[in-house]
Amino acid sequence: MAANRSRTVMAYVLVPPIPYGLYPKKAILDSSDASSDMTTEDLRADQDFLPDESGDSSSEFEPASDSASDHQERPGNSLPVQPKGYAMPKGSLPIVCDGGSRQCHYRFHADVHVANASLSPATSHCNLLADLNMVFTPFGFACRTHQCLVLSEFLADHIHRRHHSAFRQKKLRSTVIAHLFDSHRLTASMPPPEPPAGLTQLIPGITPCEAYHCPITGCNAWHTKQGLRHHKREKHTDVRSCDFKATHKQFIIRPFYNLLSGIDPLRMQVWTFAPGWSLLTTSSAITTAAVKPARRAAPPQAQFLIDLGWAPFVTQLREDVRQEMTKFPTPALAINPPAFSNPALEEGLVRLSRLYKRYLFDANDFVGSKNDQLVYVLTQGAHFTPLKHLASYSRYSRPIVRCVSMILRFVHVHRKGKQNLGLFDIFASEGQLAAALALYQRIVKVHDKNGGTLTKLLHNLLVLLVRHEIKSVDKIACPTDVSLCLGSMVDESTFDPANYITGSCAVLQHNFFAILFQYSRISASNTSAFSPHDMDNFVKPLSHRSLPGSLPVPQDISGEDGAMGVDEVDEGGENSEAGDTEDEGMVDGEEEEEESWENDEENMDFSAEVPELDGQNLNGGYTPSLPPSLQEKAAAQSDGNLAFDSILKILLENKRFVQPTANFGYTTPYTRIKSVWFRVFPDAHGERRDTGFTIDPDGQAINIPDAQGIFHRVSFSEFGSLARDAITSFTSAVQSLLPSAGESLYRDFTSNALTDDLNCRESIFQQPSNRAWLDPMVGRAVDELQQQSLKKFCSPSKLIDEEKHILSAFAAAFFLTSGVPPRPSQAKSLRYDWDAKTGSSRNLFIVLGMVVLANPAAKQQRKNTQECLWVLPRSLAAPTMFFLGVVRPALVRLLSQLKGDVSEHLMHIFVHPFPVRNSLLWSGSDVNAALQKHTPTITVKFTGTLLRNATTAMLRKFFPSLTSVNQLHDSLLDQQAQHRRSTGDTHYGRDLDIPRSLAMTIDRARGYIATSQAIHALYGLGIPDESSQIILSSSHFFASRQLEEAAFMEARFQVLSVYLVRWGGDKMLLAQAVQNTLTGAPYIAVNDVQGVIGDMVLRRVLNVLLFGAAGPAAGTPPPPSGYTPEDVGVAVTLIIRALKEWLQGQHCDLTTGSLIDIKAIQHLKTCEIKVVDYVRKVKERHPAMWVQLSKDTIDIRIPKPACLPDFTLVVPLTSLNAFSSLRYHFSSSLTLE
Repeated sequence: MAANRSRTVMAYVLVPPIPYGLYPKKAILDSSDASSDMTTEDLRADQDFLPDESGDSSSEFEPASDSASDHQERPGNSLPVQPKGYAMPKGSLPIVCDGGSRQCHYRFHADVHVANASLSPATSHCNLLADLNMVFTPFGFACRTHQCLVLSEFLADHIHRRHHSAFRQKKLRSTVIAHLFDSHRLTASMPPPEPPAGLTQLIPGITPCEAYHCPITGCNAWHTKQGLRHHKREKHTDVRSCDFKATHKQFIIRPFYNLLSGIDPLRMQVWTFAPGWSLLTTSSAITTAAVKPARRAAPPQAQFLIDLGWAPFVTQLREDVRQEMTKFPTPALAINPPAFSNPALEEGLVRLSRLYKRYLFDANDFVGSKNDQLVYVLTQGAHFTPLKHLASYSRYSRPIVRCVSMILRFVHVHRKGKQNLGLFDIFASEGQLAAALALYQRIVKVHDKNGGTLTKLLHNLLVLLVRHEIKSVDKIACPTDVSLCLGSMVDESTFDPANYITGSCAVLQHNFFAILFQYSRISASNTSAFSPHDMDNFVKPLSHRSLPGSLPVPQDISGEDGAMGVDEVDEGGENSEAGDTEDEGMVDGEEEEEESWENDEENMDFSAEVPELDGQNLNGGYTPSLPPSLQEKAAAQSDGNLAFDSILKILLENKRFVQPTANFGYTTPYTRIKSVWFRVFPDAHGERRDTGFTIDPDGQAINIPDAQGIFHRVSFSEFGSLARDAITSFTSAVQSLLPSAGESLYRDFTSNALTDDLNCRESIFQQPSNRAWLDPMVGRAVDELQQQSLKKFCSPSKLIDEEKHILSAFAAAFFLTSGVPPRPSQAKSLRYDWDAKTGSSRNLFIVLGMVVLANPAAKQQRKNTQECLWVLPRSLAAPTMFFLGVVRPALVRLLSQLKGDVSEHLMHIFVHPFPVRNSLLWSGSDVNAALQKHTPTITVKFTGTLLRNATTAMLRKFFPSLTSVNQLHDSLLDQQAQHRRSTGDTHYGRDLDIPRSLAMTIDRARGYIATSQAIHALYGLGIPDESSQIILSSSHFFASRQLEEAAFMEARFQVLSVYLVRWGGDKMLLAQAVQNTLTGAPYIAVNDVQGVIGDMVLRRVLNVLLFGAAGPAAGTPPPPSGYTPEDVGVAVTLIIRALKEWLQGQHCDLTTGSLIDIKAIQHLKTCEIKVVDYVRKVKERHPAMWVQLSKDTIDIRIPKPACLPDFTLVVPLTSLNAFSSLRYHFSSSLTLE
């Protein structure tokens, strides 16, 4: 390799960089591609010029004809057959249907359908159908958004009414609808498909469900278990319950339920799957199951379950008790309550669950508004940080709500006395049962709807649960022990994995602290019942409140208490994403709609007294009057004394309930969950997510498992194609927003050089050096948008709404190409300008000439930002800067006419024009939706978390050096300076090429850059720079890329010395010589007379590609059947690319790393695919010639460059770096333009 590098440097010496200026440093991004006058359109319009399949004279190939048959349709894609010697590049395919931001290049997507059979499968992908989030199936079109089949007669109505946001103009939608019919060979009059006898495969876009068939003869209704009860009440009221037992269960779909109105008989039509079918039998080719970490349940034989006493405890309980008693209350459960409850109680439990969220929020709000000592006095170093995310309150409230629900259901059974729970007991004290009974009576007997009264009684019960002195030494001895055990069960016999159990313990700890804070606050106020800390905030819906602030946490959290904590979960984050939710992030059937909160707001009177408890202490007091059925169930309790004093003193006196109590002669619920945590933690520490990936042996694809463990193959070429398509969509969408001036503005923008003063807090676009030429562009864009808003069907709000499609494409492109992408929940924290209110830094910079995003918000509660850096590929960087520097400011000016405050839009990248789910900023769900929209060909639902995992697996496989970049000892510089690496990185020799606000060293920044550029290289979007090449040099993948780069340098040299040398410096003659060479294609022509394939140029380029500049070792034989078509195809592609650099008679740099136009990159990639396909056929038809080509390649000797004749080259100044070395090899002049 050393020899290879030395020859490459000798042959193509680059001009040394200009020395950097003095501090303050300004990084410069030259977005232009002004290597020559040649445009991307010139490149893409030009032919690839491969010989036809017959070569030059071989009759073994079937030659292309000049007759009309050449232009007949091909089955499947119906691309026109081109004349002889022409291969149409993908980038220049004719546009069959223009959807605005996306186009379709295929006339047909399906073959002719056979009568009385399923429709023919799709043979190609339709971009416009993907924009509608629809797919083509054997039964017609299916809508993923609405989970239904769309009948042909309803297709137009469905798209116009329910997908108008995809294509805003009705005329455009009509054009797309006509294309869908024609390209899929359907008509609007086609009859609906016949229900199949028994489905065996999923229909893409429609999720099946398990249902029961009505047991009444003659009734064909199918319903879920709960729906069947409602069906009986509605249709079979005269049938006794004992005679109404459904046992026939199958998977079904209702394909037209979400398509048609309620009166249409097709709406309730049911299609059944074959008996015995399940999701596990789904074909991996069409499944759309979400990929999520599987919950590997712990069997009852697990040692930690035996040690905790949980396994022996549950084995003595009936199955129905195990599963029903701790069910989380939901509105659906209130309609069909479990056997141990009734509708009134379940409705009350749903109300209590919502009240407890308010209660928990009030406690967090109170703590966040007080001095830090309030926390430290009680917790003594344990974790308690006010929750920062609304979604966290659902998760954190769940264990307490389960416990309260269990207690009240237990009370209900013993009050009624009609059922026997067997050996089940909750081990509650007399006070706890009395408090629970008081709450039960207000719910079931009085039907009290006053949230104030219910919250008082709930608080009383919660305080008694936490302030509980337990004298028993049994392993399960209090209600929280029982609810934690039963609430951790997955089914009737297995439990959650250890990680989930430790998480539940940590969540319970947070709740115990919150309850004691409320108790101490009430005690210090000398009142006997709960009242909110902030009444106005308490009655508001949760989504309308300001979140509590964060508190710092002491670093020393060891000692007796240990560190029991759990990271708070953000919506759409690592552990809780829409469509990719772990079990601790969501509960089946839980409904948290905002309308439900509004109902609670109607009556929230805390001044009302509870008549039967008048004068009682409801801040941890209890009433001793228990019915006989409950007295025998009460365990002994020592009631703590109330002290009305300062809140800190009360907290200090009560910290015994949340601290180790070995010296007090009793345990508490807190110490018992702490002992559970300590016992389970070693097992949790050794657990790993039950997910992973495999790479094909040939290294061409990654295999991704879905939720059922079925692997799906996704090729890296598909990843690259999807990434390039997303960049194309983003670029065209940005320009199409300004139909008149978009292209000219973009061209003017890329011809200027953006600079970034890295010591300036302001946005790149607000810096004086850039504003001078950006402001006029923004003005032109505003004028264009104002003119559009005056047109019919193009209001300002519709124009602004188009930005969501632009951001969707950008999100997909950025996440696919950034390296290991950010968490979906971190997207909302990315700013292109700093926040003057909070002082938060911007995240968009130009570093070392590259556009980067860096340092998003940290996932951890105790950190603000996380050190990280992602490099945008050049083809994405230019349109991104144009969008944020020109288009976004113009849209914001338009938006300011519709709303007052646009400050978020002037800072954040991912922001909605108007609030979505009560927030302007994107959530993780929005990122996942964008990824799924732009990865339609991947057979599993792609999410940000899945992409992070898959990308990490890819990089570890192909670039192992990335896993050890930071595992470095102190450098020689650090040792000579007599300090550690951390000291040197922080205080010595700081490199001002990296913004101070990023707080990272140049070495770490280069590591991040190398990671992003590794993905760019995998997807064909660029070539790593020199520092990245050093980091990635140990990769076997990159080793071949290094040789490929050297081979391209050789191809450049051979093209000049063999094909173009005789034509001198005349532009016209050079351009014609290039055209003639491409047409004749001597580098791959098949000569039957001489029995050879190609010429010496091919052999020399292939030699360098395979062995480097040093050549093969002595005696190296060729492979038995010759080299692979892929190797030869790459060599031919490099020659074609080197020729196309001179299409206009002067040089235009076409190295992938220099291109900013994604269409040019796509064209070159498509050219390579076509070349490899052609070369493979040549090898099949001429095996003897192919072996000779391989032998010649080894025997060839690369001539010295000094033997070239003299002539003048015309090289543009912007291409000087690529060809400055030629002055060493040509004795004539080098003309610069």
